[in-house]
Amino acid sequence: MHLVSKTNKQNIIMNKSIIALSVAALGFASATQAEELSISATFGYESEYVFRGDKFDQQVFQPAVDLEYGNYYAGIWSSNGISQGRDRDASEVNFYGGYAFALDENVSLDFGATYYYFPEATSDYEFELYVGAAFDAILEPAGYIYFETENQIWTFELSAGHSIEVAEQTSIDFSGYAGYQYNYNRDAGDPRNAWYAGVSADLTYAFTDSASFSIGPRLSSKKVDSVNSFQNFWWGAAFTAGF
Repeated sequence: MHLVSKTNKQNIIMNKSIIALSVAALGFASATQAEELSISATFGYESEYVFRGDKFDQQVFQPAVDLEYGNYYAGIWSSNGISQGRDRDASEVNFYGGYAFALDENVSLDFGATYYYFPEATSDYEFELYVGAAFDAILEPAGYIYFETENQIWTFELSAGHSIEVAEQTSIDFSGYAGYQYNYNRDAGDPRNAWYAGVSADLTYAFTDSASFSIGPRLSSKKVDSVNSFQNFWWGAAFTAGF
């Protein structure tokens, strides 16, 4: 998930798009019941942009806007590269949406899709469908299946997390994930069949019930076709506010 534009004009256009979505959502909120619609904005920084074990960029600013209305949700996520000498083909903007609901008191299901747009790359888009389940249990386990239609890549991922309160408004949030990618169409090239995993630990301070700041290290590893393996270590920070 990430965005960088060829020119300042493109950056301005994308920022306006995100602002426009926020304004439209706020206008819609005034016409609906407040408890049914929630909006959040995130402003993040990552010293590297790593997704499913692959490093795509370094030193990025990553804003996002998320909306939830009942069981439906939608959002825009982007990443703006801010380092010199970066890979300009790394630009990306993600549009996503889905439907999540509680199956019972302990299990919830999630169905959705993500449109990955790469404004500066030769192949300028990808489309991915996903289905997942989350469990109200120790370590908050979840499992997802993704299918990327352009290159016919299946991804199977498990995740878990745990939060430890260290002060009245401060916590340390641990999370981890592990996944397997299966490239059904081998002629499509990278990524090939691969295993990947990652962990993170964020120190989070809650200003209010709807606004927080977090910062912490991340570590990931990936093994491709049982031959090549590589690791990434970086850090990130984010401010999130809900409306």
